[in-house]
Amino acid sequence: MNKIHVLLTLSCITFASCQVSKPVKDATSDYVVDPLKKASGAVTSTVSAGAIGTAVGTKNLAQKSAIATKLPANVYSREVTGENLRKRMSLVEKSGWYYMGSRREYHYVAREFVDREIFRVKKDEFKIESPFILTPKRSLWKQLSTKKILHLDQ
Repeated sequence: MNKIHVLLTLSCITFASCQVSKPVKDATSDYVVDPLKKASGAVTSTVSAGAIGTAVGTKNLAQKSAIATKLPANVYSREVTGENLRKRMSLVEKSGWYYMGSRREYHYVAREFVDREIFRVKKDEFKIESPFILTPKRSLWKQLSTKKILHLDQ
């Protein structure tokens, strides 16, 4: 048993989740690579993706709570004009655009791609068929078509 193997074994005992017990050969070269260092790249990527997912989930939850508790709209949304919203929808066609409902003189529209961004637009600037009361429940939102908007002059 060499020094590296002993250190790896001790590291695995110290960190109970470690499954590595001996050095491995890197597929791209002829030298032996420390498996913990090799695995750390994958772990870092996983942790980074997990952190981003957690941050996005936390933001979405905070937005839902703000809507449900009727906090001021500027806490969870950004006001835009009807023209600005239509342009955004035509430029970012791949995102999911959802009508979330209406409260007072505003319609609320969410753009979901990696995270969620909520826009509020005055009712008279952006027409919605069959409006309903603003809701934090995504299952009740109505998906908006971006295809109808693409013919507008830019």
